[in-house]
Amino acid sequence: LQQAIKVVRRKSNREFSHAPSLGCTTAARKKMETCLKDGCSVEMLLELEDRLEKDERKVQSTMHRVHPMMNEHPHEAAWSLASYEDLLHHLTHLHAQLHV
Repeated sequence: LQQAIKVVRRKSNREFSHAPSLGCTTAARKKMETCLKDGCSVEMLLELEDRLEKDERKVQSTMHRVHPMMNEHPHEAAWSLASYEDLLHHLTHLHAQLHV
C-alpha cells in the first residue's frame, strides 16, 4: 500500500491528475496493521474503514477525471490510471481484510 501511494503521489502524476490527499497516512496504515495482527476496538475498526472508504471514493473520482484525458495525453493518462488502479486494488484488499 505504501509503495502504491508513493507512485500515485509522484510529482508528475500529482500535477497531471491533481492527485487527492489520502487519509491512509503512515500512522493510519500502522494502526491498520496492528488492528489486523492484534485486533482492535470496534470504534477503531469503524474509523479505519471510514478512512479506507473515503480514499477509495477519492481514487475512483480521480480516475473518472483522468479517463477523458486519454485522447489528448494517452501516455500520461495511461500511466496515471494504472497507478490509481494499483492503489485502488491495495485499498480494497486492505478494506476486505478489516472485514474478516
